[in-house]
Amino acid sequence: SIAVLQVPGQRDDLQPELVAQRINASGSWQGEAERLARDGTAVPVLMSGATIRDDSGTTTGYVVTYLDLRPLRDAERALRASEQRYRALTENTSDVIVLLDADGTQRYVSPSVTRALGHEPEALIGRSIVDLLHPQDIPAALGALNAAIADAGAVHRAEFRVRARDGEYRHFEAVGRSLLGDPAVEGIVINSRDITERKHSEESLRRVNRSLVVLSACNTTLIHATSEQELLDDICRLVVELGGYRMAWVGRIGDGGASAPVPDAVAGIDRPSLENYCRLMPETADHPAVRVAAEGRTIVIHDAESPTLSPAHRDFLRRHGIAASIHLPLLENGKPVALLNIHATGHDAFDDNEVRLLEEMASDLAYGLRSLRAHAQRDDAVAKHQLSLEQLRDNMEDTIAAIAATLEMRDPYTAGHERRVAALATAACEPGPSVRKRAGLDGRR
Repeated sequence: SIAVLQVPGQRDDLQPELVAQRINASGSWQGEAERLARDGTAVPVLMSGATIRDDSGTTTGYVVTYLDLRPLRDAERALRASEQRYRALTENTSDVIVLLDADGTQRYVSPSVTRALGHEPEALIGRSIVDLLHPQDIPAALGALNAAIADAGAVHRAEFRVRARDGEYRHFEAVGRSLLGDPAVEGIVINSRDITERKHSEESLRRVNRSLVVLSACNTTLIHATSEQELLDDICRLVVELGGYRMAWVGRIGDGGASAPVPDAVAGIDRPSLENYCRLMPETADHPAVRVAAEGRTIVIHDAESPTLSPAHRDFLRRHGIAASIHLPLLENGKPVALLNIHATGHDAFDDNEVRLLEEMASDLAYGLRSLRAHAQRDDAVAKHQLSLEQLRDNMEDTIAAIAATLEMRDPYTAGHERRVAALATAACEPGPSVRKRAGLDGRR
């Protein structure tokens, strides 16, 4: 009896009469149920039924087969577990996984793209991979994609910038492999991760090293400089040549401190262009250079297109490819007497570490200028003192000679003697060799 196969406690609608009705209605039938195995366990089965007819077409019976569904159920459970594990990995990893067609169309984008870039995966599917790439990085990215297609199975690496939902570009490192020939995939698998912070750290370290090289070279120049102009010219040249900055110049501040600085030394641009720009510089507190002159503190401009800058200033920076600038005061007795202006082509130039080192360089430069000025003043004082001594000697010689001539006129017997006495008196007033030698008495008794 069919009752022997029914699982105790379970409702079973697949009684023989009901099965027969369903078979009669369509000629065949399938349905799932559980049947009791010999060991007492419930076994999921697929029941398939069909009619048995004689030669006249009259139904003489029914045949029902049972297919054990346990292997299929096990496979389905394994598949669901695998899908859950894969979903957990793709949803919780920081890496972004993308599946591309051969033409670069995105067929799958992992949910992690929302955390990384702010985009929803559904909004990216069907779009080309290059839609979000930085224009400068598209050729290299397409080259890597074509290389992956040409060398199926090999792993290829690339770095590029991807536009986030907020419009900012972020750096990504990608590893790709073509599985176009795999029927289970039929695509190019790309695994990429955000390396923006690493890139920023590398760039910051590069800028700090650059500033250290410039600082060291400038300190060496300070030791060997013999004049203020030589020092300023060398410093500007080193900033551009060793530091890789776009432009550097030193401007002298007027006594009032409010006017535009006057260029004293420049590198990276011809002097007439800079002088013309300085003449057009508005003499207001809005200009960075004027503000430094008035406030005596460092000012950094990270965006050359900032609306806070005057149109003339923005145009000058744009024409010379400048994206960021720093203006450093050169102080004397706590007051700015000149400015060191450095311009860079990158918007991310002049972070805190770089600014600190450049401020140290500006401080050393100001000290070097003060030292050279002090040496020049001392040399000038020595020269003036020497000139005064020479004038005093000439006056003394003239006076004594006049006295000697007068005495000789009175007493011809002493002719020549008085002049020798005058020479000896003059020599006695000068520092240096012995009086006898200066007076020409060496060897004489």
